[in-house]
Amino acid sequence: MKYLLSALFVLFMASTVAIAQENILIQGNGSGIFCGVEEGDYVHICVQQGNEKRLVMSGLRGNEEAKVARLKPGDKISFQFSVIEAFIPEAEKKLIFPLITSLSGEGGAPQPSIIEQLFSVQTLNMAIPFLESKIGPAKYVSDSTRSYEVNGCKFQVEGTESVESIRLELSPQCTFNIEKVMGGSGQVMAHQLTFGSFHELAGGGIQYMADCFAGCGNAYDPSVYAFYQGPRSLGGIEIKAQGLLVDGGNIKAADRFADYLLQKEGEDWLSKTMINCDRKYDQEAQEFLRTVKVTAIEMGFQLGKPKCGQ
Repeated sequence: MKYLLSALFVLFMASTVAIAQENILIQGNGSGIFCGVEEGDYVHICVQQGNEKRLVMSGLRGNEEAKVARLKPGDKISFQFSVIEAFIPEAEKKLIFPLITSLSGEGGAPQPSIIEQLFSVQTLNMAIPFLESKIGPAKYVSDSTRSYEVNGCKFQVEGTESVESIRLELSPQCTFNIEKVMGGSGQVMAHQLTFGSFHELAGGGIQYMADCFAGCGNAYDPSVYAFYQGPRSLGGIEIKAQGLLVDGGNIKAADRFADYLLQKEGEDWLSKTMINCDRKYDQEAQEFLRTVKVTAIEMGFQLGKPKCGQ
């Protein structure tokens, strides 16, 4: 399937020309979600893979072609394809493009991604050997922290024998439905969260903390955090939303909050990150940090928090 998504993927745009001869370069299998058909001088099948949709030229004939009419958008499909090199007389050049040669539809909604499956309440307390039987061994191990990379997504698991917490670095490809984890029935993808939308999703009660606001040094990139404590109906799950202070918007929001705290409490209080010692400024933090983009999510029990007064 990698060939279908690689630089070899060139849509066949010469819709009015004839193919004089062709040479099969690669053959392979693929799968995705059927999203329709576009008809013209040539038929193209729409295949969705992840968040991307691709138009692939149809080379189906007879019974294979009839299968397309029975498909509905959202059906899972698997197919065989050939990447061919074809000579186009009118263009007087060769083009390389993929051609679907056979197709089968499975029907039904797509299965959740491996990340969607991992980031659920059911993963917590799961035996680590069982987890690794599904996703493979950890890439790095340091004490009780195990680091993994699955489908290009980086995440960490805390625990020696079972999963105590799991943390994901977010991106459009590495995300999950955070509302489902928090007991809702809608869909809010974690990579789209800000501290403001996280607060709304939680219905309030968020605690705000920070690595530092002054004298942070260059040893690491500091972060601000929003902590959520779930109800008993969710097993008391804790969720920590992290906003890494490397994005310009995140830095500006944190700086404005730091300036406010400096005026209220003074430099010594700010440099010792006394904000982590109580929840005195949660309401102000909610206002100042509402635009901070969430860059990572950790969920579990007894999650680590930034230190107070240091």
